[in-house]
Amino acid sequence: SLFYEDKGPLGAAYHANLLFALEMLAWSPRYLLRVAELLAKLAQLDPDGRYTNRPKNSLRQIFLLWLPCTHASLEQRLKVIERLRKISPSVTWTLLLRLLPTGHDHSQYSQQARWRDLSAEDEEVSYALIAKGVEALSGWLMEDAGTDPARWSQLIEHLPNLAASFRTQAMDKLAAVEKNIADPKERQQLRTAM
Repeated sequence: SLFYEDKGPLGAAYHANLLFALEMLAWSPRYLLRVAELLAKLAQLDPDGRYTNRPKNSLRQIFLLWLPCTHASLEQRLKVIERLRKISPSVTWTLLLRLLPTGHDHSQYSQQARWRDLSAEDEEVSYALIAKGVEALSGWLMEDAGTDPARWSQLIEHLPNLAASFRTQAMDKLAAVEKNIADPKERQQLRTAM
């Protein structure tokens, strides 16, 4: 019922203010882990709807490598994502795919607290820092794809966005996974993705 949306052209999404509040708290490194855990749980429950204010979008916005909406350092953010991989693997899989930089990506800063100072000294976002983040994400994606044809079908779309050092490795691993797929539907799914 939290995700109920009014019907009609002037409808409302009642969970939006909760997401704004969590996004505000995520600016503080102190609250980031708890906020991320809550957003991951909400993302699992979210039936999706017509509004873009969704827990999965809040998670992406907070952890973007090139425009993070938190004062947490890259190292702190990666530790939180690693924790999410353990407690919410399916939500984190989608998050990892959505965090890989693309050439046509866009975002904006999330809400900031007005009545409480959550600021901290920000780490300067640089190409080197983004590359370090992409390396970590690429490694996790390769690991989490495992031998799952459905995940490999999704990962194929994102191969150009992986760290360069992982692209050849991904193709080799995909070739090994493909040999062990007996189900014709799964094989077709991979062919279609390629």
